[in-house]
Amino acid sequence: MYPFAVIKEFLTLYRRHSQNTTKSDKKTIPQLSLVIEKTFKDVSENLLYLKKRSYCWINIYAAWSAIQVEKDYKNATFYRQQAVHYYPQILFTSMYLRQSVAITVLGLLGSKNYDKVREFRKNRGRKVFKSKK
Repeated sequence: MYPFAVIKEFLTLYRRHSQNTTKSDKKTIPQLSLVIEKTFKDVSENLLYLKKRSYCWINIYAAWSAIQVEKDYKNATFYRQQAVHYYPQILFTSMYLRQSVAITVLGLLGSKNYDKVREFRKNRGRKVFKSKK
C-alpha cells in the first residue's frame, strides 16, 4: 500500500473551454467520483473523513464550470449546495464566498453581463498590478 497524504493546495490548473471533450459535467463528475471511490477503497479508517471533502471539491469544480463555461445559474446553485452537503465547513472559505458572488452576479445580471463584469474585473486587476511596479 502507498502512503496517503493531504496537500492543502492546488497542484494543477485545468483550463476549460467550449471545445473541451470533458466539458460535460454529466461525464466528468461520474469519472471523478470513480477516482475518489478507488482512492478511498483501501484507505485507513482515520483518513475516510477526506472522502466527503473530496466530493465537496468535485461539486465546487462543477459549480465553477456551470458558472464560467455553461453560464447555467441553476446548475451552479445545485452543485454549490451539493458541496455544502458533503463538507459544510466549505461555507467558511474564501472559495465559497467568491463562488457565491459569481453565482449571484450570474443570476442577477445574466450570462452576457456576467462576462462583462468578469472581463472588467480581470482588466482592472491587470491595471492595478501594473501600477504597483
